[in-house]
Amino acid sequence: MNRQDIDFVQSSIIYQFKNLQLLEQAFTRKSYSEEHPEVQNNEVLEFYGDEILDFFVTKMMYKRFSRILNNELVSEKNEGELTKLKSILVSKESLARCMYNIGFSKFLYLGKSDEKNEVYKSKSVNEDLFEAIIGAVAADCDWNYENLEKVCRTMLDMETTNGYLALLVKEKSHRLGFGEPCYRPLAWQTDNPEDWQSDNLFNMGIGFGGFGSTSKNPKTGKHEYGIQVGENKFTGIGDGIAQAKLNAEKKPISFLFRKK
Repeated sequence: MNRQDIDFVQSSIIYQFKNLQLLEQAFTRKSYSEEHPEVQNNEVLEFYGDEILDFFVTKMMYKRFSRILNNELVSEKNEGELTKLKSILVSKESLARCMYNIGFSKFLYLGKSDEKNEVYKSKSVNEDLFEAIIGAVAADCDWNYENLEKVCRTMLDMETTNGYLALLVKEKSHRLGFGEPCYRPLAWQTDNPEDWQSDNLFNMGIGFGGFGSTSKNPKTGKHEYGIQVGENKFTGIGDGIAQAKLNAEKKPISFLFRKK
């Protein structure tokens, strides 16, 4: 990983590492460490990240669906529904898409056999990477809960269908006849900043090399993200791509819910 790659990752998860070796370790597969025994791989970081993510998602569901009423816990969803929702939020497919859409998997340190087999495309490898990054943040911040909660929320928001706002936008857009909403990071790295790039950065090959520094609006130094509902375009601004997307989602929500 070069400095631009590192800056891109830190900007995207909205966390600045004090110990950058921990961040690089999160991207180091066992196949690489076997060929370079002087470095540690990400397996233990992945273990800790998995446990942290489970706790965060469980707490998020508790806050969203449960409350104390007459000194008893009352929930809008039963145990089976909560179990199903959690399995979706932390599924291999969901976490892997987060890494695909942001392009992190291209930064992985892989052994020669893994490079040949292009394992960076594997769902399992990308799921592991997601969890290892969270584990690295935990080690770097000495398990500061506020930092961990912010990073978990930001990383889950990298996959647009993983946020409640995104689900509301999609559902309401279809119901009102606008069709599928279009999610786009604004293309400041092109000659025309009005162009909107594909939302799948992984398949487009965007997010590598210069993207870490050029994806920001050069005038404001902020990331910008667009959502199109029918002919209506909405833009959000944030310190990281995920934050910009989340801020963008608030605008079509307001627009759509004023419609009958």
